[in-house]
Amino acid sequence: MYIKQLKIENLRSLESVTLALNAPGTPQLSLPNVNVMLGGNGLGKTSVLRAAALAALRPLMSSSSGFVPNR
Repeated sequence: MYIKQLKIENLRSLESVTLALNAPGTPQLSLPNVNVMLGGNGLGKTSVLRAAALAALRPLMSSSSGFVPNR
């Protein structure tokens, strides 16, 4: 599975962010599927990774999993 775009709303310090990510098959890339996030502490790098993990795991989560998305 490849994530081509990630839209995050109201997750920790991120109010509203849309990221376009490189994926294999994207034309004119010298390094396909390489994405780098740089930034100081507290700017949301880990929150972006958390959002990607939650999006990938969403189909496996049931309402009884104990996950509360608003925390």
